[in-house]
Amino acid sequence: MVPVIYFYRNGEKLPQSELLSGAAGALVLNSVSAKDAGNYTCAATNVITGEELRLPQVIDLRVDYTDRTPPYFLLQQPATQLAARPGETVVLECPGVGSPRPSAVWSSPNVPNIYHNRSRVLAYGLQITDVQPQDQGSYVCRLDNGIAPVLVHMIKLSVLERPRILRGPNSTLTNEGDALTLECDAIGHPQPHIYWLFNGEDASLDNETNIELNRLVIHHVQKWHAGVVQCFARNQLGEVSDKFLNDVA
Repeated sequence: MVPVIYFYRNGEKLPQSELLSGAAGALVLNSVSAKDAGNYTCAATNVITGEELRLPQVIDLRVDYTDRTPPYFLLQQPATQLAARPGETVVLECPGVGSPRPSAVWSSPNVPNIYHNRSRVLAYGLQITDVQPQDQGSYVCRLDNGIAPVLVHMIKLSVLERPRILRGPNSTLTNEGDALTLECDAIGHPQPHIYWLFNGEDASLDNETNIELNRLVIHHVQKWHAGVVQCFARNQLGEVSDKFLNDVA
């Protein structure tokens, strides 16, 4: 007669329902978890005499259980926009966590080369030292640990730049009563604000003038418009100016 096989875990008999049907001596553990860890032994019982024979073999089952999770940000969404002055050091933060720990791959749709001798990938972001104007653009951090979904985070880096006047108005000779348009082209980041002075006075207070972005329009030139005209370009990093002489005939 075929004996009945029993299994024990840490000395406690397991129910027959856990045995594999039709396969003597097999124990099946479905969806193994930490509760299944322990020492396993087996015994054969004679159903007629009730005699039990325990086998000396012991199986030590260890279950390493890790909660697998896709990448995510632990506290809050990191910054999506950063600004830095030339020469500064900036860190584009992308501190993703997950199980297993995700790795970050950086790219950019508009910065040709983000891996150079001034950049370094840290555990929590991309560090750029001695920031240069060519570093300005969008940076994409892709966090992946093999568990979907992949976490994608974009950061826009702006490199601040002092204003520079590229082209100021030239000295002019204008007839009284004529219209006159003056232009002052400047660059910088953020884009500089342009304002004008007539002989040290705010040109926007003159009823004959109108300021349109980088242009000063004088609808009807008057005698008081003669003299020194200045255009100024200003942003948060500083201010520059250009001046010229306007003569009214």
